[in-house]
Amino acid sequence: MPDTKVVFFEVEDWARDFLAGRGLDPHQVKLIAKPLDESNAHEAADAEVVSVFIYSRVGSAVLDKLESVRLIATRSTGYDHIDLAECERRGITVCNVPRYGENTVAEHAFALILALSRKLKTAITRTNQLDFSLEGLRGFDLKDKTLGVVGAGGIGLQLAERIRLDDWQEVAFIILLILAAVAVIDWVSGRLRRRIIAA
Repeated sequence: MPDTKVVFFEVEDWARDFLAGRGLDPHQVKLIAKPLDESNAHEAADAEVVSVFIYSRVGSAVLDKLESVRLIATRSTGYDHIDLAECERRGITVCNVPRYGENTVAEHAFALILALSRKLKTAITRTNQLDFSLEGLRGFDLKDKTLGVVGAGGIGLQLAERIRLDDWQEVAFIILLILAAVAVIDWVSGRLRRRIIAA
């Protein structure tokens, strides 16, 4: 397929640099920063391959404008932004990256657990307000604590690896990542409250 036209949507600067050095010269490659939608689908009207990320919504209205497309490759694990039934009806192959970001997500969850155990959110908020008091900031050690990981997929296994490295007591893969979830919910609700108060 030396003359295959490929169009990438949702391409950030770092990805543009990465793709530029991949030797894609035999292909006609077009890189577009915005997500694929009805307003810019004409940019890929003659492309056989389209690559998208999570903000591109690929439904029948967009597919109507992609007359030559034979393959849609999403650079994500999830593919709920693509109408698979409609693609199948049109004979378009869809592929994803099933193990994308396992290490990154596991490390992020680990960071949230550490942040929660050391009350970093509260400490950062106080510091931003020039309040340097230590009252109420005593955290807790993770050593000898029990942490369960819900799910034994790629992300769960990566997180379990980090638990073992830090000499924690490990309980299979069934109990809770609630510590990290609570930290995220608390952070999001705090941001929403600030927006509501500001309005």
